[in-house]
Amino acid sequence: MPVPGPQSDAERKGREILQAAIQALGGQAFLNARTVRAEGRAFQFGREEELAGMARFVEYEKFPDKVRQELGKDKEVIVVISGDKGWDKDIHGVREYPEEEMKRIGENRLLGIEHILRYRLNEPGLTVRYVGDDIMDGRPVNLVEVADADNRVVTIAVEKSTRLPVRRRWSRRNPKTNVREEELEVLGNYRKVGYVQTPYYTLRERDGQKLFEVFLTSAAYDIALPDFLFERPPGPERPIPGRKKKGGK
Repeated sequence: MPVPGPQSDAERKGREILQAAIQALGGQAFLNARTVRAEGRAFQFGREEELAGMARFVEYEKFPDKVRQELGKDKEVIVVISGDKGWDKDIHGVREYPEEEMKRIGENRLLGIEHILRYRLNEPGLTVRYVGDDIMDGRPVNLVEVADADNRVVTIAVEKSTRLPVRRRWSRRNPKTNVREEELEVLGNYRKVGYVQTPYYTLRERDGQKLFEVFLTSAAYDIALPDFLFERPPGPERPIPGRKKKGGK
């Protein structure tokens, strides 16, 4: 078994910055959290960044890979992600996510800041290095690049004064167009929930275009979440547009 070589200054500083971020987020309370329930409002934007939709939502998450979102006052839309399976339900029925869509969702989770800090820092083949400084909304930040053995790379910005992570930037290749897309997520308005610092604001952009904003109104950690929340939502299979029903003409 090969013996790991000494860390470079960039590697050492990168890991020190991320360890400081873990402590700022709550230390062991952050690392040991197993579930979270959050409520808030989500705003979706169109191609010209016009408001395309708004919905109240409740989100349940069981770390590391189970999520349920209930959108609308009467749960008009339900989204469930459970490991490598996913579904969404609306008034027309339930759709199971295809493999390509689940791959995208899974990669986004693997490159999530909290997921990296909780589960991936000791992963074989994962490299961490400090790559410089930047200014974000007038605030100095440290930049840390994280790359895994499958060549997925994400750059995390950690605010110098608070040590809290405030941005991640990564890229992915669109499976339909084969064009590389630049993704950006901004986190802000941190509030202490129990012992865990929690971002009450999230912004997502793609190629500089705003996709959605999320504003939380409440959050709670380590509450009991029953397993049925992360199962396929009940209901008939949603018809696929253009596909004839059995027995149809």
